[in-house]
Amino acid sequence: MLPEGELKESLDMLEHYGLIKLHRTLQGWGSYNITFLGMNTFLQTYVPDYGQIIEDITIAIVNKRLDDNFSLQQDVNRPIVVINHVLDLLEKNGHIKQVKMLDGRSKIYYIAPTLKRKLK
Repeated sequence: MLPEGELKESLDMLEHYGLIKLHRTLQGWGSYNITFLGMNTFLQTYVPDYGQIIEDITIAIVNKRLDDNFSLQQDVNRPIVVINHVLDLLEKNGHIKQVKMLDGRSKIYYIAPTLKRKLK
C-alpha cells in the first residue's frame, strides 16, 4: 500500500501535468477526474490498437452512418468510455459536432468533410 504522503504527491504530479483534475476539500483533496489529456495519454500508452479503434469508429460514422455513441459501441464492441473519448477527440479536431444528452447518449449532428477524407 502506498503511504498517504506519496499518494498525495503522486496525485499532485498528475494534476500538474494536466492528467487529472483534483477536487480539494478542507482536508486537502477529496476526489479527482481524469482529464481529456489524461485519458488520451492512457489510451495511447496502454491500448496497443488505439489507432485502429479511432479508424473503426470513423468508418462506422462515415460509411455506416452511425450517429450516436451507443450504436457505435455495439458496432465496434469497445467500452462506452473509449467511444465517448474518441468522439470528443474527433470533435476537438473539428471532424464532428455532437450534442450530449442527459441519458448519456451523444448524438452526432455534423460530420465535416475532413473526416470523410481521412478514410481515403
